[in-house]
Amino acid sequence: MATVAAKEDRLEIRMATSAKEQVRRAALVRGQTVSEFATSVLLDASRRAIEDQQRILLSDRDRDAFFAVLDREEPNETLVNLMRNYAAQKKEAALKPLAD
Repeated sequence: MATVAAKEDRLEIRMATSAKEQVRRAALVRGQTVSEFATSVLLDASRRAIEDQQRILLSDRDRDAFFAVLDREEPNETLVNLMRNYAAQKKEAALKPLAD
Protein backbone atom coordinates (compact mmCIF):
# COMPACT_ATOMS: atom_id res chain seq x y z
CA MET A 1 0.00 0.00 0.00
CA ALA A 2 1.41 3.41 -0.98
CA THR A 3 1.93 5.98 1.72
CA VAL A 4 0.69 9.53 1.28
CA ALA A 5 2.78 12.45 2.51
CA ALA A 6 1.12 14.53 5.21
CA LYS A 7 -0.16 17.88 3.97
CA GLU A 8 1.27 20.23 6.57
CA ASP A 9 1.96 23.43 4.62
CA ARG A 10 -0.26 25.88 2.83
CA LEU A 11 0.38 28.02 -0.23
CA GLU A 12 -1.89 30.96 -0.84
CA ILE A 13 -1.93 32.82 -4.13
CA ARG A 14 -3.96 35.65 -5.55
CA MET A 15 -5.28 35.54 -9.10
CA ALA A 16 -7.98 37.01 -11.26
CA THR A 17 -11.42 35.45 -10.97
CA SER A 18 -11.20 34.29 -14.58
CA ALA A 19 -7.86 32.56 -13.89
CA LYS A 20 -9.32 30.83 -10.84
CA GLU A 21 -12.27 29.62 -12.90
CA GLN A 22 -9.94 28.27 -15.57
CA VAL A 23 -7.92 26.38 -12.93
CA ARG A 24 -11.13 25.03 -11.41
CA ARG A 25 -12.32 23.80 -14.82
CA ALA A 26 -8.95 22.18 -15.59
CA ALA A 27 -9.02 20.39 -12.23
CA LEU A 28 -12.55 19.18 -12.96
CA VAL A 29 -11.47 17.86 -16.38
CA ARG A 30 -8.66 15.89 -14.72
CA GLY A 31 -10.90 14.60 -11.96
CA GLN A 32 -8.90 16.40 -9.28
CA THR A 33 -9.61 18.94 -6.62
CA VAL A 34 -8.24 22.42 -7.27
CA SER A 35 -5.63 21.78 -4.58
CA GLU A 36 -4.55 18.46 -6.14
CA PHE A 37 -4.41 19.99 -9.60
CA ALA A 38 -2.47 23.07 -8.48
CA THR A 39 -0.01 20.92 -6.52
CA SER A 40 0.67 18.58 -9.45
CA VAL A 41 1.08 21.43 -11.94
CA LEU A 42 3.31 23.46 -9.61
CA LEU A 43 5.52 20.47 -8.81
CA ASP A 44 5.88 19.62 -12.50
CA ALA A 45 6.71 23.23 -13.43
CA SER A 46 9.17 23.58 -10.55
CA ARG A 47 10.98 20.37 -11.56
CA ARG A 48 11.27 21.61 -15.14
CA ALA A 49 12.52 25.03 -14.02
CA ILE A 50 15.22 23.45 -11.88
CA GLU A 51 16.23 21.02 -14.64
CA ASP A 52 16.35 23.85 -17.21
CA GLN A 53 18.58 25.90 -14.93
CA GLN A 54 20.94 22.98 -14.41
CA ARG A 55 21.14 22.02 -18.08
CA ILE A 56 23.65 23.86 -20.26
CA LEU A 57 22.96 24.04 -23.95
CA LEU A 58 25.84 25.07 -26.16
CA SER A 59 26.01 25.98 -29.82
CA ASP A 60 28.56 24.14 -31.96
CA ARG A 61 30.84 27.20 -31.80
CA ASP A 62 30.53 27.42 -28.01
CA ARG A 63 31.16 23.69 -27.65
CA ASP A 64 34.28 23.90 -29.83
CA ALA A 65 35.60 26.86 -27.84
CA PHE A 66 34.94 25.04 -24.56
CA PHE A 67 36.81 21.93 -25.67
CA ALA A 68 39.66 24.03 -27.06
CA VAL A 69 40.16 25.50 -23.58
CA LEU A 70 40.09 22.02 -22.05
CA ASP A 71 42.70 20.85 -24.54
CA ARG A 72 45.26 23.45 -23.43
CA GLU A 73 48.32 21.83 -21.91
CA GLU A 74 48.65 24.19 -18.93
CA PRO A 75 45.86 25.97 -17.04
CA ASN A 76 46.18 29.74 -16.79
CA GLU A 77 46.77 31.54 -13.48
CA THR A 78 43.10 32.45 -13.05
CA LEU A 79 42.02 28.83 -13.38
CA VAL A 80 44.72 27.66 -10.97
CA ASN A 81 43.52 30.23 -8.40
CA LEU A 82 39.89 29.19 -8.89
CA MET A 83 40.82 25.54 -8.39
CA ARG A 84 42.74 26.38 -5.20
CA ASN A 85 39.83 28.44 -3.83
CA TYR A 86 37.37 25.66 -4.67
CA ALA A 87 39.51 23.03 -2.97
CA ALA A 88 39.88 25.22 0.14
CA GLN A 89 36.12 25.87 0.31
CA LYS A 90 35.35 22.19 -0.16
CA LYS A 91 37.77 21.24 2.62
CA GLU A 92 36.32 23.93 4.91
CA ALA A 93 32.76 22.74 4.22
CA ALA A 94 33.75 19.14 4.97
CA LEU A 95 35.09 20.17 8.37
CA LYS A 96 31.94 22.07 9.41
CA PRO A 97 29.49 20.16 11.60
CA LEU A 98 26.08 19.50 10.06
CA ALA A 99 23.37 21.97 11.07
CA ASP A 100 20.31 20.58 12.85
